[in-house]
Amino acid sequence: MSDAHLIAERGQELGVDVSVALADRLSAYLRLLRLWNRRINLTSVPIDPLSPDAIDRILLEPLAAAQWIRDSDRLLLDVGSGGGSPAIPLILSSQRLRGVLVEVRTKKAAFLREVLRELEMSDTSVIADKLQNLSLIQVGAPADVVTFRAVRVDDALVKAARALSRSGTNWLVFGDVLSEPHQIPTGLQSVKRVENLLRTGRTGLTIASVS
Repeated sequence: MSDAHLIAERGQELGVDVSVALADRLSAYLRLLRLWNRRINLTSVPIDPLSPDAIDRILLEPLAAAQWIRDSDRLLLDVGSGGGSPAIPLILSSQRLRGVLVEVRTKKAAFLREVLRELEMSDTSVIADKLQNLSLIQVGAPADVVTFRAVRVDDALVKAARALSRSGTNWLVFGDVLSEPHQIPTGLQSVKRVENLLRTGRTGLTIASVS
């Protein structure tokens, strides 16, 4: 069974709509992730062979989170992009979003650029630098959505991300980093905490808005 078929089938099982065209593009992304992961550590999730857990964590969790992407959102800023999830699946699932992927590690940034080239994601770019070093000129505009996964959301990172956001920008924080109200940094409002993003009981999501 092809990866695209496995992705679509798993999406149907968990109530996440994955079109044939989207499944094909996600499959192409996974092919590159699998190839590059043999040389550099992009993900600790087993992807060869492809498991339901890998499909869930790398692809379906971002697609499930896409319901919090608003019609007016145009620019997604992804912090610590690494292997490309959640940003790549989120952008692929949208007709409107362009992305700026921030990844300080040179080899991982090279992988991300290869994905963008192969999948013809010309509206999305990669910046190989620390978020704290970026300006609005480099990003192009204040972000409408900022995504975080497997990064430490400390005061310095919050300050840098706020400088690249605007009032009302939504931050989608995957995992348990901001799972408690006292963890929400000053200047953010906790909008929603989703404990069971895919009904599998494994991953949470915090949606916070810049005040």
